[in-house]
Amino acid sequence: KKKAQEVLAKWDSAARAELTATQVQRVMADLYREATGTTAQTFTVREYLNQWCENKGARGARRAADKYRQIVSEFLAHLGKRADQPLRQLTEADLSAYAIAAGKKVRARTANNKLILLAAALRDAWSENLIPDDICKRLKKIKLAEPEPMRRLPFCQEQVDTIIAMAEGEWKGIATLGAYTGQRLGDIVSLRWSNVGAGILAFTSRKTKRKMRIP
Repeated sequence: KKKAQEVLAKWDSAARAELTATQVQRVMADLYREATGTTAQTFTVREYLNQWCENKGARGARRAADKYRQIVSEFLAHLGKRADQPLRQLTEADLSAYAIAAGKKVRARTANNKLILLAAALRDAWSENLIPDDICKRLKKIKLAEPEPMRRLPFCQEQVDTIIAMAEGEWKGIATLGAYTGQRLGDIVSLRWSNVGAGILAFTSRKTKRKMRIP
């Protein structure tokens, strides 16, 4: 009875807004430990997002993980000291504010892509019961005024010849292959003599997984 009265007193204080959010969470953690005999897993925003990135890298998505780390680092910097608050205190407004701030530095599409990545991480947290609600379900893409898109023009033959002529060492071969095969840099630098046949370059594109045969 005495223990029940102590718990009731804590909840009464919470109801009267006499406890901070952190103190309320501590009460919840104590109740969970007393009821189950185990400690509920808790993370700060920084701890969870950094661990999420590392898990992505460990599963083989190394290149993607580098991109995730960059966006997570930007988001944590945006939160400032609040990055070290409990993950459960993160709100939809925090994500929207970050996307708007990012949209002032980059194009709307890029800002929204950052938001999509963070939403994926937080949906994982929700599915693991680390946050009480899917705070991303009502998020909307940020509509920002876009400048006129840059018109990209291909190099003319004279420019291609100049690039190849100015290239040094391995870059001369890389530039030549890029110009005359149209392949990505990653595919070009991965070519081996085994990819060279009778007048044919045969390889599998790293991005599209398509089997390529180029004269």
